[in-house]
Amino acid sequence: MSLTVEWQHEKEYTIVWVKGILDITTIEDFVTEIEQMPEVHSLILNFSNLEFIDSTGIGAIMELIYFAKENNFSIDLQGMDEMIEQIFEIVGLFTIIEALKKEGA
Repeated sequence: MSLTVEWQHEKEYTIVWVKGILDITTIEDFVTEIEQMPEVHSLILNFSNLEFIDSTGIGAIMELIYFAKENNFSIDLQGMDEMIEQIFEIVGLFTIIEALKKEGA
């Protein structure tokens, strides 16, 4: 099982491509890569090459969403296939993001 996390920092945003499997066996790699990013103003997580995610991976994404709120930067989830999008919908990730956006408005 493997995970690749690549990021590109631009002036206005940072995009992070999450590729492979995000689960309990790869979560440390994900966290390490995220911690190495420079300060961001807007973060885009691209999941177009995410093959699988478990509850540990979802938890890490939720933590990142709350971290974004606490540190005043926006976060956007993109590129999910239907299965990943359905999982995110079921666990309420989109609802949490929308609620946090409204809090900041």
